[in-house]
Amino acid sequence: MDEYGLQVWDENGNSVLKITDRITRFLGEFDTGAANGVFADGRLALGEPFISVRDARVFDSFTAAPKVYFNNGQIWWEFVFGITPRSVRIAYGIY
Repeated sequence: MDEYGLQVWDENGNSVLKITDRITRFLGEFDTGAANGVFADGRLALGEPFISVRDARVFDSFTAAPKVYFNNGQIWWEFVFGITPRSVRIAYGIY
């Protein structure tokens, strides 16, 4: 049997977490504003980045959330031309 510093089992005795597993780490959140942009946080280099676009309002054919992607350890976003951009809140972290 492998040795682990931490191992967690469920009620049926199945291993559900080992210290070698990767789990998420929430780092923060920010608002995009209504223009293309970039956000940098040096901690993004510590793992694989992830984002979640958080917006409770409904989008329609006249407004759009930005396209969001990662490049060189930064979070970039850009809006589609011809549709009214709308600021959204982005939660981000690493795993």
